[in-house]
Amino acid sequence: MKQLAQALTLADRWIADPSQLPQTGTALRPVLSEEELEALHGKELNQVFSQWVGPLASATGERIPLLQLWLNDVMGVETRSEAGDEQLREGILHAQAWVQAPVSYREHLRAAQAEVEPGGMPEPMRIRPARAESTCNLCTRPVGEGDMVGRLHAPAGRRFARMGWLCTHCLYDRRAKPRRLDVLLRIFHQTFSGDGVRLNAAEAEAFLRWLLEALPPAEAGQEAAQEAITVLGHGIDTQEISLLLRYEPVQAVVRTLRQAAIPEAVDPPNAVLNAVAQHLAEWRDNPQRLDPAHYPSRKAWRRAILEQTTQPTVLSQRGGPFPV
Repeated sequence: MKQLAQALTLADRWIADPSQLPQTGTALRPVLSEEELEALHGKELNQVFSQWVGPLASATGERIPLLQLWLNDVMGVETRSEAGDEQLREGILHAQAWVQAPVSYREHLRAAQAEVEPGGMPEPMRIRPARAESTCNLCTRPVGEGDMVGRLHAPAGRRFARMGWLCTHCLYDRRAKPRRLDVLLRIFHQTFSGDGVRLNAAEAEAFLRWLLEALPPAEAGQEAAQEAITVLGHGIDTQEISLLLRYEPVQAVVRTLRQAAIPEAVDPPNAVLNAVAQHLAEWRDNPQRLDPAHYPSRKAWRRAILEQTTQPTVLSQRGGPFPV
């Protein structure tokens, strides 16, 4: 009777002033700010997370198992049991926002399922100021506190490793305005996820310029390197948006670039170049003798080679292959 009286009192208030009517499922459930979530940990965050799943289902009309999958996606985990405190906070923030504005959930689905144009970039899933100094999860460049960072949707059903927070260049400009480092990272992640590398015309031009600067005249006629030069040149001339460079020329070009690099240089491109050369050689030689038959896919096998390297690099520490 007491609860009924409270409900009738609330109903009278909402009839008198509809602006006080809470969103579906949010009555008696306060929305927590990022600062309030920072004060919660472990079981507390899991409890808050669980409390928002039901209201989210009511607000969106979506089935709870599917909502759980999308929340795992925004947290960057396969299952909720894998989520740490920071990932749970991300999931809660998304759930709260979707309950308050169910149309934002539909917008999230649209962006996650949108086809990415060849040579283009997907929409970021979330953008926010960095809460502390860190590094970009893709290009390894430093990110200062307050700099804008963001995360991208993982392609559905393709079993890529999930990228963490990226700098604004990697979110928006790495394909339209590629640096040498961007081309290197594309070579690495594309090769580890397939048998070749797809570049657009801007990436091909950056890559060809670098190769011609590094290639000694005596090696200009080398078959694999010459194939790369021919393919890249054609892609530039025709403004190709998705030219394919086979694995063998890629391997030859990476070896050439590494031989031409200054050994003592400590800049990020040189460190990543060394890491790329190492991991491509590990994939070719499989020093850990990992049997591909023991893994659900070739991509999972290559991911295991990367994870189990005896010489961890800046790339193996970040994981992959990523969907670049």
